[in-house]
Amino acid sequence: PTRRSSDLVRSFMNLATADRGLDADDVLVATLSLEDSAFPSGASREPVLRTVDEQVSRLPGVTAVAWSYGNPPGGGWTSYGKWRSDAPDAAVVDMAVEGYSVGPGFFAVYGIKLLRGRLFSPSDPANAVVVGERLARTLWPGLDPIGRTFSFETWKEPLVVVGIAREIHFPSLNPRLDLPQFY
Repeated sequence: PTRRSSDLVRSFMNLATADRGLDADDVLVATLSLEDSAFPSGASREPVLRTVDEQVSRLPGVTAVAWSYGNPPGGGWTSYGKWRSDAPDAAVVDMAVEGYSVGPGFFAVYGIKLLRGRLFSPSDPANAVVVGERLARTLWPGLDPIGRTFSFETWKEPLVVVGIAREIHFPSLNPRLDLPQFY
């Protein structure tokens, strides 16, 4: 083989074995759509989702079930604009951030490591979030983000940080290409 082809093979092997901050091996992703006309509210969807979770959990070989809006490697939704933390004298940060709306089992399914704080509990308000380590460093440099809040320019209610998760790298291994994340 030429040097160029061996470099290509080595690069591929490095990418294939790189630590992406999650484990997507043996994860099966399925899409479920509930029509707004039949299920107009979150409350009307909850019993259906709970039943699906229970039935899928009982299938042979299934070890964990989680729901999400957005999942690796497809990503979540991206919000571009101005972000502000509650840190003293915090400057507005103009950046793109990737968000995932997830259920409590999401971190276990993907093996995403919690670095500090905690994961979600049923008593959490809807604005409770787990942030990725890069977003935490960007919005609260040198401060503990647990219990702090941050907001996006068009949202009415600030988000409250309950935990910090290890950053995931999908689809890239280059942190300059991957966006800061929150769940």
